[in-house]
Amino acid sequence: WEEFFQLRKQRRLWERVGALPCAMLGLSGGAALFATLPVDPQQMFMGLDPMLLFGGSSLFCGALGFAIGPSVGRKCYRIMSTQTAKMLDHKEAEFFKHIKANRSDPSLSSASNPLPDFYGEKISSLHSYR
Repeated sequence: WEEFFQLRKQRRLWERVGALPCAMLGLSGGAALFATLPVDPQQMFMGLDPMLLFGGSSLFCGALGFAIGPSVGRKCYRIMSTQTAKMLDHKEAEFFKHIKANRSDPSLSSASNPLPDFYGEKISSLHSYR
């Protein structure tokens, strides 16, 4: 199980690292797109200054890239290590079955007594699982 948790941590690292280039790509792509559009500073668009709107849209493109990045990172991880990814998927399904069987009853939770990690996403070692 220790190897499983190490591989899981490595996959999460790939996902996080994949988010940064995608965010930069989205931000630069949005900035390049909106910088080429013709702007008339006298004309308002939906009651906003066009430069403010184009800047906000560029930032939104960067945020969208940051949101898509973990999926790209996971796909890169699967491409780079196919055998390990298949083994990790199998072990993760087995781990989730175990979590599901020992999960606490959600009807007993409240705002002051929240559920513990429902899907086991924050578990990073056997020690933290117990």
